[in-house]
Amino acid sequence: MDIFIAQFELFDIVLIASLLGGVIGLERETSHISAGLRTHMLIAASAATLVSLGTILSESYLAVLPLDSLKVDPIGIFQAIIVGISFIGGGIIFRDKDGEHVKNLTTAASILLTSGVGIAVALHQFYFAVGITILVVFVNHILYKVEKKYIN
Repeated sequence: MDIFIAQFELFDIVLIASLLGGVIGLERETSHISAGLRTHMLIAASAATLVSLGTILSESYLAVLPLDSLKVDPIGIFQAIIVGISFIGGGIIFRDKDGEHVKNLTTAASILLTSGVGIAVALHQFYFAVGITILVVFVNHILYKVEKKYIN
């Protein structure tokens, strides 16, 4: 029965990451950005899933193998997530029709930071993950309004 409880706990982690990603995505969605609610939810959930599975895999092997036989590199999981998310972020960046302005850089950065939210949740850094989520929404929504009013 413990294995089922552990799996529900892992699902809870992914669910929390998904919900926090959804908060960021909802802001992007209301700003009429193509990478919105579902994209951000899935990015946070995938980062949390990969980190959680990496932890489980490491713990499983360490439980049956001698300690010196397995080299665990949790940073490698982060690197893989960052590369994958950067590919997605790079795919949404483009120049507008006149070729003078680059579009969606902020959303690409939001996507990258959303993966950080998923990683933080998977590492049980819940307050940190909530703080990052609030920061992203603040930067994307509030500072955008300030920028439009005073800079543009």
